This record gives sequence, C-alpha cells and structure tokens, in this order.
Amino acid sequence: KLGFKLLAPVEGPILSLALDSEEDLFRFHANMTRRGWIIGLQPKVSDLAPYNIHLTVAPIHEKVSDKFLEDADKAVREPMPEELTSAERLVEENPLAVAEMIGKTPYDSILIAWLLSAIPPELAEEMARELVVEVYRP
Repeated sequence: KLGFKLLAPVEGPILSLALDSEEDLFRFHANMTRRGWIIGLQPKVSDLAPYNIHLTVAPIHEKVSDKFLEDADKAVREPMPEELTSAERLVEENPLAVAEMIGKTPYDSILIAWLLSAIPPELAEEMARELVVEVYRP
C-alpha cells in the first residue's frame, strides 16, 4: 500500500526497503524523522542497492505498529520539509553550507547522503568511514 519494495528476502528482524524514487525515499525518511521515528537510511551502493531504509522489527514493536503505519501513510503523501528543500538546492552550489547544517536539524542522515552523493565515489567512501569513526568515538 505504501509503495515500498523489499531489497532482500526477510530472514531476520531487519527489513531493507526501497521506493522507486530516491526523492520519495528521502521525503518519507524526513517526514517520519519529523514525527520522532528513528529509521536507518542506507546509502546507495553502485550495482548492488539503491538508497534504502532499514527497519528493525521486534515483538515489542507490536505496541506501536498501528501508530507507525498511520504515520507512514501520512509521510509518503506529505511534501519534503522546507528546510530540506532549501538544502537540496544548495548541495551543488554550496556544499559547505549544507555541511554546516549537520547537527542543527533532525535530518542529518539525508544531508550526509546528499553530500556524499555529490562528490567522487572514492572520496565519499573515505568520508563515510571518517564520519562513522567520529559518530562512535568514545
């Protein structure tokens, strides 16, 4: 009903889901984030997977599944939040301005994905490694 497709067979508690359009996926992710849901945004991997989201599903989630589906139904229909619309336009002309937004909005996953997609793949891979190190540094 929401338009998602599974990227791999379900063999455990993690679902990897994509939409036909990257823009729709980012919009969905942003609108769910705005509602307080934490959804993993996964980068595109050439010849392997498009941008996608990871959902971890456990028995305890039954308590919030109706609310999640209600919010998801709204999120796929709503426009991109304005601050992200502005940031998306800036990625090509002033990526440093977008980088400066990181940590100031709830949409860091999307901002980082856009920045990494705007630079050469080898540099993006190195930067992604450094970001992970920084995020999880004790």
